[in-house]
Amino acid sequence: MKITILFSILILSFHITIAHTEAMTFNNLTTGMGLSHGDVRCFYEDHDGFLWIGTADGLNKYDGIGFTVFKHDIKDSTSIPYSYINCIYEDKQNNLWIGLPTGLCRYNRDKNKVEKFSMIDSNNKNIDNQINQLFEDKSGRLWIGCDFGIYLFDRESNRFIEYFQNQQKPSDKIPECTGICQDKNGMLWFSFLYNKNYGLIKYNPETNTDIRYSANDPVYKLKENDIISLMIDNQDKLWIGYYTMGIDVLNEKRELIASYKNINNDESLGNNTISAIAQNKNEQILIGTMGNGIKVFNPDAKTFDNYTSTKSDNSLLSNSIQDIYISPDGIVWIACWGGGVSFYDKRFERFIHYKQESQNENSLSGSSVTCFTEDVDGNIWISTDGGGINKYNPQTNKFKNFRSNSNDPQSLTNDKVLAIEADKKGGLWAGMWQGGLNYFKIEGDRLILKKKYEFVDKNDLNSNCIFNIYNTPDNELWVGNYSTGLYKLNSATEKFNSIELSDEHLNYNSIRYITSDSYNNMWISSETFGLVKINRETGEMERFIHDEEDSTSLINLSINVIFEDSKKRLWVGGDGCGINLFNPKTKTFTHYLTEQGLPDNSVQGILEDGQGNLWISTLAGISKATIDTTNSTNSQLKLRFKNFTVQDGLQGKVFNRWAYLKSSNGEMYFGGLNGFNVFFPDSIKDNSFVPPVHLTDILLFN
Repeated sequence: MKITILFSILILSFHITIAHTEAMTFNNLTTGMGLSHGDVRCFYEDHDGFLWIGTADGLNKYDGIGFTVFKHDIKDSTSIPYSYINCIYEDKQNNLWIGLPTGLCRYNRDKNKVEKFSMIDSNNKNIDNQINQLFEDKSGRLWIGCDFGIYLFDRESNRFIEYFQNQQKPSDKIPECTGICQDKNGMLWFSFLYNKNYGLIKYNPETNTDIRYSANDPVYKLKENDIISLMIDNQDKLWIGYYTMGIDVLNEKRELIASYKNINNDESLGNNTISAIAQNKNEQILIGTMGNGIKVFNPDAKTFDNYTSTKSDNSLLSNSIQDIYISPDGIVWIACWGGGVSFYDKRFERFIHYKQESQNENSLSGSSVTCFTEDVDGNIWISTDGGGINKYNPQTNKFKNFRSNSNDPQSLTNDKVLAIEADKKGGLWAGMWQGGLNYFKIEGDRLILKKKYEFVDKNDLNSNCIFNIYNTPDNELWVGNYSTGLYKLNSATEKFNSIELSDEHLNYNSIRYITSDSYNNMWISSETFGLVKINRETGEMERFIHDEEDSTSLINLSINVIFEDSKKRLWVGGDGCGINLFNPKTKTFTHYLTEQGLPDNSVQGILEDGQGNLWISTLAGISKATIDTTNSTNSQLKLRFKNFTVQDGLQGKVFNRWAYLKSSNGEMYFGGLNGFNVFFPDSIKDNSFVPPVHLTDILLFN
């Protein structure tokens, strides 16, 4: 029975839609990290979880940390016979096969060696052929696609059985094979390049019959006979990638249902040379081109995203894509010719990471993030230690940098900005190390200087190092200094009044944190005298300190954060003291430390999500604390910790005190020494994939 192909061709343009919550950000593996060569050809992840990478100069075994490289060595007859790797495939018996320009090899795990198989056909003749494709069908047969011919490899006799040869014209050789796949009905599909007669074969292994598709056939019609990529998706549709004509898609009846092609505008397929096609875990189709990077097709929205090589550290290494491989855990591996390996791991997108990129003007201006604040228009302002201030627009993912300029008296006093606070009047306060206070009016993408305080206290030359700025809900501005204490702005005189926290004479008074609670109290922490509560109506003060004889007191005086949750419970965190829950009735603290599951006892910041969970930044990553109220009293709550590390996409282990924010739309920001992370707490899901664990090395006595 012949299959009728629809002659109407649907040319779809590409609508580029990149949202920062969905866009792919890439990490890269390069020769500087141990990869043997930057021209990458192919991938395969074996049953042990090792990623095998074929390059133009060596076979690489990647264990997630480093590389083991197999190369040809003329002095070693047991080495791999050729260093140029065309394809890699693991069969159902866990044999790892490697296709070379000089033949077929198999990796021997016991000997950690690559063994070569002589290419002998069924007539006992040597076959001089380059292997381009390896594929095991549903019946366990291993198919070999070569420069000249399709072969079935008999693993018992180690013989290569040739298919599709023309008995009438033996000289009429099968052209270069570029793809092999099998559909749900068991039909095998072979694609070819450089052939004037046909470009695609559909083969029925049960009846040993085939149908050949060509550009000249009115029924089994192709755009051209040169095909360089082939894929069958989860809906059994056949995707055909041409050498010069874009893409055709055939449905399960093998009728042409769509065609994608460059139509010479910015929203169409930028390159008609389709070098790789793959489908990821989200059912998206990833399309690799030779020269224009990757297009990602969303089958539900019928839209395309565009990814190319840019100056960004998280872009593709090259626009010339050789292969796209989806590993069992969902990681997208991309072979970038001339660059190395780019990969996208969705687990890293648990926490979107923004950092300073030296060659990208639209990036963070400094590495160490010190503070966040949100203005009345929903923009996030970010201060850095040495990089000035950044305005970040969450809708466009654009950064605008503001730096100190000695030739501009209206600019920042200096770039070491430690504290930042937006007020309800559309203004922005910035506090600097040895730079005092600056107050700006926010006007679009401009900061208009309104006032500079070189010193908070004109009579104290040490009052120019600002640690904290806090604007109360009723618009009182409080400022904490590194060594001269606490101040409050008198809005009438526009001067700061010093707030004495103790009758004791103190030469050093470093304010760590300022906030207010729901009961009209101010809470201040200081390195000198611990935690202080100030009644805003009466001015009465109460101190909480560390007492070695009282296990319910603060563990130490170094408090970095004071946080009131939605239940009006007060949590305190600091250096070496974990988090502490305050009991206002008994005026005692319950401690939660690493013994209870916290990743580190030095707590830098605390936020609360919409479900009542606490998110805690530390010197060893971020922790989510779920409060278990079962069989608990308000002062003896049980916390269950879920800890996140750099492997989850965090900017680093170390997070900075004061560098955290929950925005008006519920997004959380945490900053550290390598930029900042932003995420919606509800989007942080546990990874259900359990990777295989193997010992790769054992050391005795280090």
